[in-house]
Amino acid sequence: MIIICTVLLFTNISGKAFRIEWFVYAQTAAYLITTLVVLIIVIAKTGKIAIRFNYRFCLVFLKKSYPYALLILLMAFYNRIDSVMLERLLPDPLGKQQAGVYAQAFRLLDAVSMFGALVGGLLLPMFSSMIKKKEPVGPMIHLAFTLLFVPSVIIAVSTLFYDREIMELLYHTHINDSADMLGLLMSGFLGIATTYIFGTLLTANGSLKQLNIMAFCGMLLNITLNLLLIPTLFGKGSAIASMITQLVAGGAQLLIAVSIFKLHTDWSLVGKILVFTLFAILVGYLSRFIDHRLGGYLAAIAIPFLFALIIKLINLEDLFKIVKKET
Repeated sequence: MIIICTVLLFTNISGKAFRIEWFVYAQTAAYLITTLVVLIIVIAKTGKIAIRFNYRFCLVFLKKSYPYALLILLMAFYNRIDSVMLERLLPDPLGKQQAGVYAQAFRLLDAVSMFGALVGGLLLPMFSSMIKKKEPVGPMIHLAFTLLFVPSVIIAVSTLFYDREIMELLYHTHINDSADMLGLLMSGFLGIATTYIFGTLLTANGSLKQLNIMAFCGMLLNITLNLLLIPTLFGKGSAIASMITQLVAGGAQLLIAVSIFKLHTDWSLVGKILVFTLFAILVGYLSRFIDHRLGGYLAAIAIPFLFALIIKLINLEDLFKIVKKET
């Protein structure tokens, strides 16, 4: 999809302005190509594929999988309902305009969340294997938390201090409004990162009842906050609602995991994270005094990362440990 869209956007091969329908076609083509490639790999590994319909198996499969489907549905509600409520609660054309401004900021949160999704995809089979073998999951949680939470803090803090510059680089209208929303949404990324760690752990453990209760409460919280905040704060109210919901959901999953797995608090790690977070905020504030905005933004990212390495909050070898264990 990236290759196709790059050609359409930057080569002007069609001789016409880019149309949104082309993105739909590019995405569909990418899915079809991916499906075909995976099918070829499966056939190469298995020799053949025999398709049979087993009514009883389908019923058992649906019965066992519906809690997972319900969890995805509930989490989708509190992750995606903001823009819908913005458009419906505010009168036209204000509702549509605010939904569009909110989308400008939210798509960046969506993009950085892919990093967490990749880590979560690695962690799920590892957690499942460790739980099945009754191995302690604490060391892996410690490793995953530092590898994911530290970049999350850096992303959130640097975006808070450079939200307007980022929006000015990407868009031409409603810069101030979308910048305010971006800073709030990126703060909620800390909760999303926590979810990718502890939510993945609970999923691997089969703790779907607790996760579904959490997700249902998260949905109610998000809807309630949106109903209260949108009429007065518009899109910024939705961003506040999203931030609070993500942080509460992430914290709830952390507490559930601690309760189920009897995890012990590593106060040394907690102390390092607090010191690192305060340092990242200080660097972000001081970087604003650098005249060159790009230089200041890069400093707000690079210096906290180097500090995390110095205090041994993260270790580059940790990432290779995860990959090695997975392979």
